[in-house]
Amino acid sequence: MNRAVEDMLLETKKVRDTTQEKEPELVFEDVAELLGREPPGLDPIVDGAFERGDKVELVGGSKMRKSFFLIAWLLHIAMGIDFLGLKIPKRRRVVYVNLELKPSWLHRRLVRYAQSYGISPEEITGNFEVINA
Repeated sequence: MNRAVEDMLLETKKVRDTTQEKEPELVFEDVAELLGREPPGLDPIVDGAFERGDKVELVGGSKMRKSFFLIAWLLHIAMGIDFLGLKIPKRRRVVYVNLELKPSWLHRRLVRYAQSYGISPEEITGNFEVINA
């Protein structure tokens, strides 16, 4: 296992250990009070689909090209470029955790996709990270 994955797993364990010590807190809010103030502003990653802090799951059968779709989508999110009619309001930092492809296959796929979308290494620097686990 590489060092980045080990560090990520260690940090996850630390967070899990500290959160398990506390009982979950129920927060009761008066609806009248909620209605009396503006809700917090949105920070959409994909307009109308999900925003920062949402949990998103990409599910499909075997050989449905989920990883192809996800890599293309993440490249667009990292660059702030609309994707398949979905509005991407701004550039975001993304992380792809690769659990299925050989690193060399993923590397070739990333190069082909970035070239096909006209994305240079200089343009995407610092916005797209990969963890090969």
